[in-house]
Amino acid sequence: MTEPVIAHQKSMFRLVLIAGFAMSLAGCSHLPLLETDSPTEPTEKEPTAVESEPDAEPETRVQPRDEPGPDIAVGASARDNLYASLAAGGQALAPEDVGYFLDVHEARLRPVLAGSPIRMQRTDDRLLLTIPGSLSFETDSAKVVEGVEPMLSDLAAVLVEFDKTLVSVLGNTDDRGDAAYNQSLSERRAVAVALILKKMGVARERLVGIGFGQERPAIEGDTETARTANRRIEILIEPVIAGS
Repeated sequence: MTEPVIAHQKSMFRLVLIAGFAMSLAGCSHLPLLETDSPTEPTEKEPTAVESEPDAEPETRVQPRDEPGPDIAVGASARDNLYASLAAGGQALAPEDVGYFLDVHEARLRPVLAGSPIRMQRTDDRLLLTIPGSLSFETDSAKVVEGVEPMLSDLAAVLVEFDKTLVSVLGNTDDRGDAAYNQSLSERRAVAVALILKKMGVARERLVGIGFGQERPAIEGDTETARTANRRIEILIEPVIAGS
């Protein structure tokens, strides 16, 4: 063969190789991404002391795994990030509008909460709702008791209407039992309530669950009255303020 012919054949051979390699790469782009395995129950569990409630039998229970609910932000740092994101995304009030906004928001909530065990108080530019723990969760459990969802339904409707707020669900326990266990339990309870609000239409971008365990007692003291008051869920409603 002449040199021009050989050179032409070599050039065609390179093109075929390049085309084949490109086709193999294109096929790889359709491979599914690997998914991480969901957490499994440990094979052995160690018992630990738990938060005691008035009707609880003294016993040893297994500490639950700390599993935040899907799509719900968890923790104080997550709360800060959500607030900043809402403010940057246009979900913010001008500082001069906050007072009037809260006046109207509070007025809409009062008839909704009337007759329910949920207590509301206003502190500065925030509204704090308190749900007694004994009326919202089973003993030593993050399972919401029957009747809580209807109680939160009208509340969620108002939260959807007044959407320029961040809604933090705060879990609190008494000081009986192991502190680490109580913190985990309080977080799981906070997330459980946040998930109910999400299901009822409150945007997940506005929701965060935070567990405080026994670190934020409503009443100090080693009395049953104090322990009952300290077992609670709080819902903190904060207006998102531009420039804050």
